[in-house]
Amino acid sequence: IHLNVRPSYSNSSFRPLGSVSHHHRVSLSPTYYSSKNFQTDIIPNGGDYLMKIEVGTPPVEFIAVADTGSDLVWVQCSPCKRCIDQQSPLFDPRKSGTYQAPPCSSQPCTQPGIKSGCQSSDSCTYATQYGDGTKTQGVLNTETIRFPSSPGIFPSFIFGCGLNQQGVLGIDGDGIIGLGSGPLS
Repeated sequence: IHLNVRPSYSNSSFRPLGSVSHHHRVSLSPTYYSSKNFQTDIIPNGGDYLMKIEVGTPPVEFIAVADTGSDLVWVQCSPCKRCIDQQSPLFDPRKSGTYQAPPCSSQPCTQPGIKSGCQSSDSCTYATQYGDGTKTQGVLNTETIRFPSSPGIFPSFIFGCGLNQQGVLGIDGDGIIGLGSGPLS
C-alpha cells in the first residue's frame, strides 16, 4: 500500500498544525488492487491518526487507528471476551452477508507477521502485540472493507475479528488499520 498524506492548504500561507492535520487525506494504491486507486480522510487523534472504514454487508462504520508499522486490519467483534472501551457497537460477523472464515489450510492462517494458526474448532486464529503494549487476539476471516469517503471496495479482504484485547486504541479507536508493506495490508 502506498501512503500519501498531504495537507490541503495553500502553500503561500502558514497554517498551524491543528488546521493542517484536520484536512489530511490518505491515498491508497495497493499493488494487489492495481486497477483501483483509493483516497480517504484521516482524523487527528492525539498523537496518532484515525481512519473511517466500513466492514461487512450491510456496511458498518468504524473509526480505527491508522498504523504504518503493522499489516493487519482488525476491529473488536462480538462476542468479545475482553474489549477496549469504544463508542461504536462491536462488529457482529453473524449479521454480515460477506463474512467468511478461511479454512485452516489457507494462506491467511500462516502469515509471518502475526501469530496465526488453527484452533480445534477449525477457525483460523491470530494474536499480535504492538509497540505500545496493545494486544489483540481473535479470528482471521475474509470480509468486505470499504472506505466511506471513496468509492473503493475491497471484497474478500483478510480481516481480524478481535475477541480479546488489552491496551489503548487512541481516544476514539475501534481497532487498527495496518498500512504496512506486508501481505495483509
